[in-house]
Amino acid sequence: SGRMLSQQQGYNSLQVITSSDDGFRQKGDEVLIDALLLAQCDYLLKSASAVAEFALWVRPHLAANHLDLQVMDRFSSQKLPSWLLAQFGRARVAREFCLGCERGCKLETYRGAPRYCARCPE
Repeated sequence: SGRMLSQQQGYNSLQVITSSDDGFRQKGDEVLIDALLLAQCDYLLKSASAVAEFALWVRPHLAANHLDLQVMDRFSSQKLPSWLLAQFGRARVAREFCLGCERGCKLETYRGAPRYCARCPE
């Protein structure tokens, strides 16, 4: 509560998996440390990532304390934290998330075209 853990500032390449800039062994060590640190969270915003999935396996408590951001149903199938519902309500949280996805789609490009764009159902 009230603390943030961080292990590194980022990578030297946008192609983290295939680039050998930092050495494959070093990257493996770093991703394991990242996953173990992530598993220490009280609540997890999970993306389509094997690292985040691993954190759920390492700390089963997170199975009931995470939001899977790749499920695009406006959070109707997921339990939102009570503090978030009390402050904003489910409809506002869903609306803001979907607007954020739209903004992200406009920014994310791959060879000039959107590579991945999540769409929220109406």
